[in-house]
Amino acid sequence: MKPSNVLPLLVAVGSGVVTLALFFVRGVIVEGYNLSDGFSIILNWATTLMAITLLIGIGNLFAVHVRKVSDFSAGWPYSSVLLIAFIGTLVMWLLGNGLKLAMAQGLLPITPIATQLAALGLGITNASLLYVQTPVEASLSAMLAVIMILAGARLIRKQRNWTSVLFVGVSLLLIISLVPISFLPFLSSGYDFFMQSLAPGVVRGILFGVALGVIATGLRVIVGVDHPYGE
Repeated sequence: MKPSNVLPLLVAVGSGVVTLALFFVRGVIVEGYNLSDGFSIILNWATTLMAITLLIGIGNLFAVHVRKVSDFSAGWPYSSVLLIAFIGTLVMWLLGNGLKLAMAQGLLPITPIATQLAALGLGITNASLLYVQTPVEASLSAMLAVIMILAGARLIRKQRNWTSVLFVGVSLLLIISLVPISFLPFLSSGYDFFMQSLAPGVVRGILFGVALGVIATGLRVIVGVDHPYGE
């Protein structure tokens, strides 16, 4: 191991061991100090680091698209649209929330113009979420449904077994049940049955598997088997 990777290894292993130990001794009070407070402090540190990492990622994304526009690289018109939407939404959000907070704290007198500007900023932000982001997400969800059907058809072509047929059948049933067909009311009932009875169980199973995977990965990092923070 390189000497430059020793410090990241010690920090990662030490943080993991301390967090794991505090998880099992929560509620224990030692000389008037509740060990749960230490667990909360570590979680707050982790949340802060995640927020900083997210900001760095957003800044890097912004810089990459600025570079593409300035160099007129391939796809620079799409980068221009992204930058305009990013800056416009950010400015409107800051304008609306900034004026609203300033008036609430008494830093700015409550005037009709300031109130209208704050309402305009928040209105544009909410409208962008309602009329732009929501339709885009709905379109992506519709594309996902079609892709699931195509993937199931290819799966049947390669592996002709009952699991492939069941996958395609359930996908088709769920997609058709979303269409308001008045003379087939049992489809909506079937959709409700899947969504309320079967889907929660599947989601719980997936989350349980994710939790086990996170625990296994964390233990591998703690014991030093994996160290993604260095070479």
